[in-house]
Amino acid sequence: MSREKTHPVENISRLLDVLQNSTEDCAVYAIKFIEFDMAGHRFESLSDDRMAFYRRKMAVDIFCQQ
Repeated sequence: MSREKTHPVENISRLLDVLQNSTEDCAVYAIKFIEFDMAGHRFESLSDDRMAFYRRKMAVDIFCQQ
């Protein structure tokens, strides 16, 4: 997945080719993109087949307030 720096001073990133094929997980993709970008992780593991796991993990984290 390629990234383009849009503003070199503030180091803002955006994805040029998003792996999202569904229309149901926009918020999850947005949250995970921010988390991955902040942690310096690669975006290859952001895909539709991982979203069910990420949704469940977010629900547990919110419920347990972690």
